[in-house]
Amino acid sequence: MTTEGAGVPSIRTRRPAQRDDHHLTRRRTPFRILAGIQALAAVLCLGFTVAEVQASVSDASLAILAGVLLLLVAVTLWVLPLLPHGTGVDVSLGLGYLLAAGAVVLSPTAEGQVLIGLGLASYVVFAAYFLTSGRLLVSLALAFLLLGLAERSNPQMSSPAVYWMIVAVITGLAILVSGLVRRLRDLALHDDLTGLLNRRGLDLMAPTLVAACARSGVPVTVGLVDLDQFKLYNDTHGHLAGDQRLRDVSAAWQRALRESDLAGRFGGDEFALVLVGSRLADARSLEARVRGQRPAAALPASGGWTAGWAEMGSGEELYAALGRADEALLDAKRSRGANRA
Repeated sequence: MTTEGAGVPSIRTRRPAQRDDHHLTRRRTPFRILAGIQALAAVLCLGFTVAEVQASVSDASLAILAGVLLLLVAVTLWVLPLLPHGTGVDVSLGLGYLLAAGAVVLSPTAEGQVLIGLGLASYVVFAAYFLTSGRLLVSLALAFLLLGLAERSNPQMSSPAVYWMIVAVITGLAILVSGLVRRLRDLALHDDLTGLLNRRGLDLMAPTLVAACARSGVPVTVGLVDLDQFKLYNDTHGHLAGDQRLRDVSAAWQRALRESDLAGRFGGDEFALVLVGSRLADARSLEARVRGQRPAAALPASGGWTAGWAEMGSGEELYAALGRADEALLDAKRSRGANRA
């Protein structure tokens, strides 16, 4: 893979086994954090019991609640990660909300109910960070429904307004955290210069998309686009002009791609494309259309780009297909060089 002046490692140097290990670690991280929140709640319950503090519920109930929380910790760590599509996180959150509602039912004081309600904020921060917007809304609705039913079965609060204040505080916190997470995630996964996905973003989003296409039998074609003589262009015209050329080429591709497709800046002067529902002929036709609608600045006198394409095979890994696209790109460069000679 050519990366003139980019200092980007070749596709062939990437170790799939290590990538799989990292993916497994990331998949289990939410469960570990959630189990930590539950374990902390259990420790607090046990602490109130040992200290004989008149908390939200009786000492005996606190001890039982602590035991159930510790059981939930074990389930969250070793059982729920086995559920498909990350649904174990939703199940663990739901069980936590149910335990909180039970504590509200047992609480002998309004202060205890308020404390338990506000304690749900830790769950909300977790949910706002790890869940998608749709799953977050469902999670919040379930939490507020259970909390409201529990309070109605044991009405200790002086006014319904107290419950709605808790709802407002938790909702505001969820909106704030979710917005910050989306902004930080966007910055972390996108290239500042072109607005395309960066290498990390492509690694995160492409495998999920490819797997979904494989399950439904939808073809996927991947490509690598390399800007020709980019180092020479930078040396001749300056880095600002080189940055503009990168922006122009990326904008030309973005205009032509569909929402289902992915485009990423793969290296200093290379772009990776994942085209959903496309065969090799479709990809080459798309490339021809992009060349036809490119702005003048996207193809200066120093040359245009060279592309290599590969249609993904059944069960093929993303980087294996990109490796074949890389070979096709090199073949295209060799063929053009031979024709010029």
